[in-house]
Amino acid sequence: MNRRQAIRYTVDFPVLLEKKGTGVTHDLSSKGVLFRTDQACTPGSLICFFIELRDGKDDGHRLACAGRVVRTVNAGEQWWVAVEFVAYQFMRTNSYAENYEDLN
Repeated sequence: MNRRQAIRYTVDFPVLLEKKGTGVTHDLSSKGVLFRTDQACTPGSLICFFIELRDGKDDGHRLACAGRVVRTVNAGEQWWVAVEFVAYQFMRTNSYAENYEDLN
């Protein structure tokens, strides 16, 4: 039985974490994201981050995200982090200077 509420897409987009960390997505849905990163995250905590959406044609867009960490797995020097979205907003890459407060 599949308990997932949304279709997941396997994608590898760069992730920029609020705490200056970086990562790469593994899969993405309308409900959340799984990514690997060099930053440890605490399950249950709220985090803010950007996902770089690039198509190679232009500068692309960013998905500004706020979410709750639902699961983490230590994989040596990297962490797998599963996040359920609380809010997100699409932004043109050249206008990403808006801060994370807009997501709350």
